[in-house]
Amino acid sequence: GPCGAFDISPVRSPQALHTALLPHVFGRDILEIGTRNGDGIACFAQVARSAVAVEINKRYCTVLERRAKKLTDEGNRSFSVVCDDYRRAARLDADLISWWQEPAHGFNNHLNLRDLAVLLAQGRLRANATAVLVFSDMPVVEDRDDLAALRRLGWLSLSLSVRVDEAAACHRRLGWGGWSKLCARVANTTFHAGFVPIRLVPLEELNAAIAKGWRWPRGDAPLRSP
Repeated sequence: GPCGAFDISPVRSPQALHTALLPHVFGRDILEIGTRNGDGIACFAQVARSAVAVEINKRYCTVLERRAKKLTDEGNRSFSVVCDDYRRAARLDADLISWWQEPAHGFNNHLNLRDLAVLLAQGRLRANATAVLVFSDMPVVEDRDDLAALRRLGWLSLSLSVRVDEAAACHRRLGWGGWSKLCARVANTTFHAGFVPIRLVPLEELNAAIAKGWRWPRGDAPLRSP
């Protein structure tokens, strides 16, 4: 079905979290950055007014285009695909812009929020544009630190949490050797989603802090709460 899993956690955010987000996606325009194989956006597309997958990896783009066509062919609501860096888009025309950071690849929450705040200042985002960030309690220090910092700063308009245990499904896909060690990350853990209205991001202060090599939670004191 449209919300069936192609990927496994922890490669993508879990389907339990996607399902919990559906009431907040209903009737809205959503854009997902770094979609990979599209488990999240395919699910969101079923209730959203429109859904767009933005993916910079050409291999994933091919998979996404096939998946979008398959959804349409099967009579389901589908999504469109933009194969590019989201910052190069003429306009990110969406109410919700979602991602799960990958710090190891330089795809960080604080940098993405800064870039979106720049786009908002340039009139390239909707005034109500809201980032939907995914966090996990897995051993990803940046996720835990970022969620705590966003709460301290008061930038979250909404947050929700979902208990997840996809370890069995992960082992069915990966077996018990090599990469299967990743399965422990989704064994009886909690995932979170945080909504950050881009208008609440203080661009000038954030830019200055980033220029000094800052990343939260260290040194978020210079940033004002809205």
